[in-house]
Amino acid sequence: ISACLVGSEMCIRDRYNNEWNSSANPGPQTICGNSESDWQATSTQRAGNTEVLTYPSVQLNYNGTNGYPLSRFTSMTSSYAETMNAVSGTDAEAAYDIWINGLKKEVMIWVDNHGQAPAGSKVATTTFSGATWDLYETSNRSYMAFVREGNASAGTVDLFAALNYLEGRGDLAASDVLWQVNFGWEICSTAGAAETFRVSNYSVTSTPST
Repeated sequence: ISACLVGSEMCIRDRYNNEWNSSANPGPQTICGNSESDWQATSTQRAGNTEVLTYPSVQLNYNGTNGYPLSRFTSMTSSYAETMNAVSGTDAEAAYDIWINGLKKEVMIWVDNHGQAPAGSKVATTTFSGATWDLYETSNRSYMAFVREGNASAGTVDLFAALNYLEGRGDLAASDVLWQVNFGWEICSTAGAAETFRVSNYSVTSTPST
């Protein structure tokens, strides 16, 4: 666990194994590492499965469960480098998972996709951080996912630009509260064999307005 200052408040970072879909009988998964920018997960998930079973990730909690309204932010940038070691039959994607208003609204940003499809329907295409992104949403707009056109296993993403774009569409409001930012892999299948997913660089820098 490590801590960082955001404005005058404290946020907490931690690595999280997150083998959460127990009803779908996920396979074994272990996680280890030295920091949020140096860690790995080894996961074995059955061949042919297309349902998300695990999301090993690094988790950044903004001021516990209190969070910050989006109106306070003037920037939020993240850099990452990850390796999936994907094989034929791997079904997984590397993605940011941003939670708004507790667990009420989910914003994902997919950067490296192998065989997965987001929930909802494609509703728009936009550009930020030097890439083109297809936006998918469910009908109630509780789930929104930006899917990068062309995979990138390393890069820098302007998370603020993504959230600001959703505000401009009316999908989010300035009064909505940022609760949590995560980065990791949604894993469905590793073709029945152990697969190692590794992060070798990761950071989030954000500035609420004061």
